[in-house]
Amino acid sequence: LVVDTNEDELLKIHFDISMIDMDCDHLTVGIWDAFGTERFNISRDIRKQRVDHTGMNKGRAYNEEELLELEFGDRSFTAEELAELDSDWGSSSDKFKHDNFQAVVDAHDFTMINFYADWCGHCRQFAPTWNELETSVNERKILAVDADGKAANVHLLKLNCVDFEDTCGEQMIRFYPTVRLYRRGGVTGGGGKSGRLGGFEEYRGEYNVEALSSWMKGEIVKRHLHTGAKYHNIFSEGCRIFGTVDVARVP
Repeated sequence: LVVDTNEDELLKIHFDISMIDMDCDHLTVGIWDAFGTERFNISRDIRKQRVDHTGMNKGRAYNEEELLELEFGDRSFTAEELAELDSDWGSSSDKFKHDNFQAVVDAHDFTMINFYADWCGHCRQFAPTWNELETSVNERKILAVDADGKAANVHLLKLNCVDFEDTCGEQMIRFYPTVRLYRRGGVTGGGGKSGRLGGFEEYRGEYNVEALSSWMKGEIVKRHLHTGAKYHNIFSEGCRIFGTVDVARVP
């Protein structure tokens, strides 16, 4: 009998798999919980590399920003879906479901969120400033561009942590108001910067429109959002997918 003395909560799994007759567009890595009911977002530290039919690398591996474009570049929504995704999370009793925070973040290149509480005096003071900024950005009166000078798809909304306490708990919101800029494709669960490309950035400056919009633009301009990356044709090349994932350690 050997007793495992490792007390780490997570187990790191390294993998390296080549599929000779399947292109990267059709390959993904998924992890489900023990009951098979919940799939975890594990996009961080995953690489895809084009290979030929002998398994030799062709070109270079897609970088993280290219993988984001490949994953989300052709995504579209109906008017009804977009209304749900773009709505403020102000009340749990409005006409929207507000049941998928990750989907909200993934709907746009960037989603900037004001986490607040109804009882918070600072939040009430900040509300007119945020509403002005939210309207200006969402109506494209304030624009942000990426590192290549191309317009970014940015959406602002606010989230009431009194009505949506569980979501704010998952994001580990510790004070109000908290303003974060989430990057599409980043893991949002657990509140840490654990997603692809960091997941989110948190604002620490002055609470005025000029300072907030300047910070937002400064973060977005660091990213290459439209790289022009395309998957290769199926059967003409294969794909090597490799990386590491952290999963919960179980007995």
